[in-house]
Amino acid sequence: MAIVTEHWVFKTLIMSWLILGLILSTAIAQSMPPSGRISDFRDPNVDAEEGWTVLFNGRDFTGWVPVLKTQDGTAKKFLEHEVSDQTTFSVKDGKLLTTGKPSGYLRTETVYENYVFHVEVRLMAPGNSGVLAHIQKDWRCFAAWAVLSCLLLCCSAKGESEFVRLLNGKNLDDWIHVGEGRNGYSLQDGVLVCPAEETGNLFSRKEYSNFVLRFEFRLQEASNNGVAIRSPLRKDAHLTGIEIQILDDQAPRYQAIVKPVQYHGSIYGVVGAKRGFLKKVGDWNEQEIRADDRRIRVTLNGAVIIDVDLSNITDPDILREHPGLLRRNGHIGFLGHRSRVDFRNVRIKELP
Repeated sequence: MAIVTEHWVFKTLIMSWLILGLILSTAIAQSMPPSGRISDFRDPNVDAEEGWTVLFNGRDFTGWVPVLKTQDGTAKKFLEHEVSDQTTFSVKDGKLLTTGKPSGYLRTETVYENYVFHVEVRLMAPGNSGVLAHIQKDWRCFAAWAVLSCLLLCCSAKGESEFVRLLNGKNLDDWIHVGEGRNGYSLQDGVLVCPAEETGNLFSRKEYSNFVLRFEFRLQEASNNGVAIRSPLRKDAHLTGIEIQILDDQAPRYQAIVKPVQYHGSIYGVVGAKRGFLKKVGDWNEQEIRADDRRIRVTLNGAVIIDVDLSNITDPDILREHPGLLRRNGHIGFLGHRSRVDFRNVRIKELP
């Protein structure tokens, strides 16, 4: 789970409700129904501004301790467990899952005092879970168990409701194929598949200027693709538009040939991205591309790997080779490069 928020008003609301939760916590704890439903928590991959810390890495329980209800003679207590000795919590596809059986919670190893906390939650109806704050040594000593949960659910729902899905799940009528031969892109169970033999580009019919683009992608060994933004309907979108590289840059075949400006997440050929945040081949990654006027920011699995003002790129040779850097609007595109890459949950929010 990443500690992130997008609107300052949410920060104010969260802190206000935390104070109220401190007052109401005991009453809420006594009145809540028992656990036992399924919920999941995931890294929301929203704006990770400087100063925020990612608490859940999407891979394992590093930094977390399970505390579960345990029968101790005639009494039931909440005791700490080793991760390997429990089945209440698990990690799958970058999400933190809980069955609630037996009931319990995960606590952070680190102690926090004053903070703003953000989490994205999905309840599998009927569902029951919660977020604990200022937890001490027993189950009842926490703040805003239900109140904060409801508030965060509302914040997450509002944030995602502003996004429009670019894949309709049925066909590619809203997309244009540019390249030689037939269109090899296809939708399979809601997943956009770029097959290994595809060398063409798939562009949105609509053009976009300022936006936040979020999507998930899955790589195979040595996968190579790209996401075009502000692009014309051309095959050379990596030059005439702006390409955000999609690449298994850890593959052995690339180690001797890939330049820093070609690492995954880079503005291809122009600005190199930070490395080390891709998940292993076969796992789903979450990525966000934010294009706001001349500022381009790329966030991968909760980590900002590119944050650049295009106005600061003044090298005449780069601008001559990449005229797309000067474009203000254009199409969103996926750039095939003879390797399979899967995309899903592609959605966009236009900015003023």
